[in-house]
Amino acid sequence: MAAGPGHPSERLGGSGMGIEMLKRTAPYVAVLAVTIVLFMLAGQISYVGKAGQIGPDLWPKAVLVLAMAASVYQIVCIVLQCWREQAAFRASVATPEKPYTIRLLLGMGITLAYVALLPVIGFIFCTLLYLAAFMYIGRYRRHRVVVATSVIGTLMFLLIFMRFVYVSLPMGSAPFSTWSYALLALLGAR
Repeated sequence: MAAGPGHPSERLGGSGMGIEMLKRTAPYVAVLAVTIVLFMLAGQISYVGKAGQIGPDLWPKAVLVLAMAASVYQIVCIVLQCWREQAAFRASVATPEKPYTIRLLLGMGITLAYVALLPVIGFIFCTLLYLAAFMYIGRYRRHRVVVATSVIGTLMFLLIFMRFVYVSLPMGSAPFSTWSYALLALLGAR
């Protein structure tokens, strides 16, 4: 796994974590510092109002408290995000990605087999088997979903090629051609 600029390994590796956190939190720390100073200055506003009524001195303080709360919230979020990125980076270094060369070769093999078997078993059955095999090679193991997706996918391709693109699809040799034509008749296709 190559680490490019901006990758967590570069940003957060070792002492980089502290520097990255400082960069990300600096604007919020500055806003927090300014709002604290302004809050102290707002405490010097003197207003004698009527009993039981809110005076104009409350609103600047309320806005400053909200600004301080938002700044603290953002600082905490950034620190937690940096820690999560650091933990994720350490986990990825500890468990490097496995190469999926065998799966890639199997995918290429079934694609070549699809092309070779298309004239023999026909478009319908070949596509159905190809879609199911591709999902299994890709480690998808929900069998009902694989079957449903293969059937629906094959029917969608059949519809697109026969109704919209007007491509003559290979029906295969006997007995597959008999089954293919029977399925097409059942679907109402010619």
